[in-house]
Amino acid sequence: MLPKTKTHRTPEEEQFIKELKAKYELLYHSVQPLPYIRDRMYCVDKVYVYSGIGRLVEQAHGNKMWKLLESHHELLKKPENCGRQIIEGEPGSGKSTLTLQLAYDWCQRVPKSPLSNVPVLIYLRLRQLRGVKSIYQAIRRFILPRDSDLSEVIVESIIKNCSGVLVILDGFDEYPDKDDQETDISLILRRKMLQDIDVILTTRPFYLPKEFAPHTDRIRLTGFNEHIRDQYIRKAVVHGDEQAAREIILKLQGNPLLGDLCQVRLLFVLFAHMSHENKDLRTFKSVTSFFGNVIACLHSHLMNKPIEKVCFDLKHDELNKVAFEALSGRNQLIVWDSTSLRKRLGDDFYEQYLKTGIFFEEEILTGDQFLYKKEVRFFHKLFCEWYAAHYIADYLSQESSTSATTESQSVAELLRYLDPFELHYVYRFACGLNKTASGKIVNYLQNNLKHKKFAMMCMLEQDYKSENIVDAITKLASKVVQITIACLHLTMAFKECDGYTILLQSGLSLCPLVTVEKIHIETEKEGNEPCTISEIQLTNIFCFALRCQSVKELSFSECLLPLSPSQESINAEMISRKIKIYWRDYGYSLNLHSGDWEVDDINIIESLCSERLQFWTDDSQLQQNCTLQLLKKASNNGIPIFHLELLQSFSKADAGNIILCSGLQLSCPVSLKKLSIDYEGRELTQTEVAGILMFAQQSKRLEELMFLSCLLPPSVAVESIPSILKSRKVKVTWLPYNIGRMYDLNLESGRWMYDDRTLDVTDAVYSKEVSEFREVWQGTDCQKARERKLKEPDDDTLTPLLAATSA
Repeated sequence: MLPKTKTHRTPEEEQFIKELKAKYELLYHSVQPLPYIRDRMYCVDKVYVYSGIGRLVEQAHGNKMWKLLESHHELLKKPENCGRQIIEGEPGSGKSTLTLQLAYDWCQRVPKSPLSNVPVLIYLRLRQLRGVKSIYQAIRRFILPRDSDLSEVIVESIIKNCSGVLVILDGFDEYPDKDDQETDISLILRRKMLQDIDVILTTRPFYLPKEFAPHTDRIRLTGFNEHIRDQYIRKAVVHGDEQAAREIILKLQGNPLLGDLCQVRLLFVLFAHMSHENKDLRTFKSVTSFFGNVIACLHSHLMNKPIEKVCFDLKHDELNKVAFEALSGRNQLIVWDSTSLRKRLGDDFYEQYLKTGIFFEEEILTGDQFLYKKEVRFFHKLFCEWYAAHYIADYLSQESSTSATTESQSVAELLRYLDPFELHYVYRFACGLNKTASGKIVNYLQNNLKHKKFAMMCMLEQDYKSENIVDAITKLASKVVQITIACLHLTMAFKECDGYTILLQSGLSLCPLVTVEKIHIETEKEGNEPCTISEIQLTNIFCFALRCQSVKELSFSECLLPLSPSQESINAEMISRKIKIYWRDYGYSLNLHSGDWEVDDINIIESLCSERLQFWTDDSQLQQNCTLQLLKKASNNGIPIFHLELLQSFSKADAGNIILCSGLQLSCPVSLKKLSIDYEGRELTQTEVAGILMFAQQSKRLEELMFLSCLLPPSVAVESIPSILKSRKVKVTWLPYNIGRMYDLNLESGRWMYDDRTLDVTDAVYSKEVSEFREVWQGTDCQKARERKLKEPDDDTLTPLLAATSA
């Protein structure tokens, strides 16, 4: 729960909050549904409509699923110890509108909002922070007024001493320094700075930070449905006029091809407001015709001409090239220095596009961090895609005298950096703009198996009465055609299954396909761990596969599955049809008779074991069980295990085994070559060290044992060192801080040695190590536990090490 607002503030704190609210009021009172109507701004609260927000929650047995929130107020009702949230949404899905609504709730202290109790809210647009490493500098320069008396030092002091701070970071996908791990933004997201504040980050899918703190709350915007669209029309467009609302809804229903486009909040908003403004808005037969009408509206409103007579007096060939260069680079860059772009396009052209609202200017800091300059961007990325599509259509519409092979290579070269999945509107627009270009693009897409379905969608951008499409549909409809689907690959698209349909992440449902032969499900990671598919879900997927009458193979990857599916989940029909079930991550296949996973691909296990295998303290029990099973199968098949790491997951050694913090028991694999255990500030006793040595001796291939981030006894009793470790000359090392000083164990004397094994650790050296160790690891859970134990004088379980060093 967020802390209550302080009632007594210093004058500086009062001024700080006043200046924050003044800035946010400017932002949330400037919501602009139609970019060309600059004089018609809305308060965000007048246009915001809850449009579906899902939270990734953990169910029983460690399973996770997306749970729909009832309103945006539930965002801050997050799990305990979860100070970081990531909100994902497609371009135009309403991420920025949502964050502005949160800023409104805070400024207005909306009673039903948890934000009314937040003392300080910081709202930053990450696209502005190029080269700004300090968050305090960002606040001072981009939120507070230029003549503010508050310095960066004062801002830092207020935030560090405040009882509760919420930081909203909008647009990580547009953050110029997203790959710099040393900025305050990166450190905050990884919880290595300002650990006690709450953070909300917005971004597009597939643009997550490379690293973020464990226990980060994952949020997803699920998009507009029909009910929410109707609600928006009544609230923000017609203001309660039912007749006008029905007219817009009928226009939307009369444009069935725009259904997917209007799932994007921005484009639906454009359509709704334009329909209300223009009663004669025509019916559209393609996405291209709709967006072309949007562009026409922008220009015609500026020129005060009827849409039918609009004339684009200024050619935009150079803008087409600018947009294409921005999207086709290895790193997409859709922001430009305004002076440079103005010079490239010409003053008149630049001013016209600025006035239409297609261009949008904003001030940012220069490289020296003292001067401001103007940058320009498109009102939305879709506008950039529109003009890039013009460049492609113009380029491909030119007649070519080269061979078909050479022409195909030329098209592939032009489009090689334009991912059809990410930039699908570029392809659809280009096909709709020119028929010749459409043919070349469709051929290019059809040459790639995974793009063949998308190619059909691009064909529909041309007039659907065209002879080619009519002929194709006529031939298909004139006779029964059964098309075999070799493999249905659900790449990060699977959400859940009820046995009859598969619900996709997009909200669409997939019915059984009677001709599909193989189904592969690849799930999206949940934080730092693969997605968990529960036994109920697995059973439902099996039922779905059986309804696909031709299925011969079902496979999974990037997920965690039940280690021993019950016999009830395996239908007798699966056995009679001899359906193969594969778990690709581990090279397993499911024995349908026993319900056990068996090694199917030994090469996958060898590959996994050639890298580091880890047990993290934050791993779910299912994840740890999967790793345990992998170790067991590798050991049983004589596969060398290169390196096993226990990262803050060691609890104790017991009878030759290791008990993990999760309670699971780890037996030593006989093919283990290297073992390292990271304790994060723990102090081990002679007994614990001896137990670990007893565990390690069971490996027949062990070469090295490492103790990391811990304090060990000054020596190890010789009788507790297994003779087999001596005969194999196993290297035992100790690094108190994971890096830096390293000690080697003399297996004959039991003494620690340093300086390339030339010197024994003396009492003085060890005493100094103890003092430094406790200073470095002060405040960790292990050290707090040690200090509590020292305060219990009657406790006879204190170790000799603690007793000797307590003074």
